[in-house]
Amino acid sequence: MTRSNAKRKPNEPSDEVLQSDGEIRRLTMDQIVRYAAWLRDEQRWHAANAIASRRHRDEDGARAAEQQAAEFGRRAAEMEATIHGDLMALNTIEVERDRRALERLIAELSAKSRRGRRGARERAAAAMQALIAWRDHRAWLASRLRAAERALLIIDEQWLPSPSSPGRAHLEMQEVLTLLARHYRLAIQSLRPAQEAAGDVGVAGITYVGGAGAEQLTGQKALTHPLLEPWRSRVGGFARISQRAVATLGMRLVLSAGVIATFDWRDVPDPPAAQEAAEEIARQASADGLAVRLDLDARRLEIRPPIRFNAGIGVSSLDLGSVSDAVYVGNDADVIATTRELLRDGAVTIAVGVNPPVEAGELSNLILEGSPAVLAFLRLLVIAD
Repeated sequence: MTRSNAKRKPNEPSDEVLQSDGEIRRLTMDQIVRYAAWLRDEQRWHAANAIASRRHRDEDGARAAEQQAAEFGRRAAEMEATIHGDLMALNTIEVERDRRALERLIAELSAKSRRGRRGARERAAAAMQALIAWRDHRAWLASRLRAAERALLIIDEQWLPSPSSPGRAHLEMQEVLTLLARHYRLAIQSLRPAQEAAGDVGVAGITYVGGAGAEQLTGQKALTHPLLEPWRSRVGGFARISQRAVATLGMRLVLSAGVIATFDWRDVPDPPAAQEAAEEIARQASADGLAVRLDLDARRLEIRPPIRFNAGIGVSSLDLGSVSDAVYVGNDADVIATTRELLRDGAVTIAVGVNPPVEAGELSNLILEGSPAVLAFLRLLVIAD
């Protein structure tokens, strides 16, 4: 990055800070104001730096400073404009990255003269205090849920440790979920069949919403969603007849919830012949009025009822009873919307991943970086007996 010839400001942050985005999202109002003030201060200094660079005929430096000023201004404006109530959303990964950068910055400022660090060090310290507030916020969310008379927890299975996870992660997850099931209404959401998800998670006494919401498993029997039940015989019958017709090609059929038929030909001995057969099955299914999704790159054909259905609709059919609070951990936008509707936007939604889908991040109260962070948050929810 090109630098201006103008004198560098003592509290100019490193490129690590400059390149991060959306650092502050779930902070208290006072912390937001202090951090936004620091960003505005940086914006003004870079703008002045651009003017000084032009006086020295340094156009490259001036343009770079203007870009920096615009970036700091954008980030400050985003924070100031998106405040609602006293809390916003927080990306914990970027916050932690900026916290480390600010620690280095404060150490540098502390080594300078009294005059050089006056004000700059205080503003940087205030910014860092805002950056680390996510820890308190995470604890606050956990405290709120523990205090609820009856809270619903919906967790996307993909963010739970699998049986193949290293160390004791899977066993620890089972222990935590078993404890949570004593005090919360607990549901595991999965794209896979409910029985398959339940087998891998391995915790009894909770509800599994499988097949992207098409079925629910509580106990031993999986029940198809009422909207899809009338299509079981039609989709299942078509799939079984089609499978018999292509049996010699080695295509694999998975019938999820009895209403979503998936043909897979990734490992067949004659892929071109299997693809031709899949395309013919797709044409027949479409002619019979069924919905078809054919992915030739993935070598996958999906046949389902021709009605609007998603994981959010599946979750909405949970027998909730008297739920007083709710939280969803995952990135499915439909489930996020459904969870919020349960309590008229009062529910907590937590997105997961280093770069979660934009919509999920914008709609969520908190962002955790992956399975270890999810498990750590779930531990905070455990209520001692």
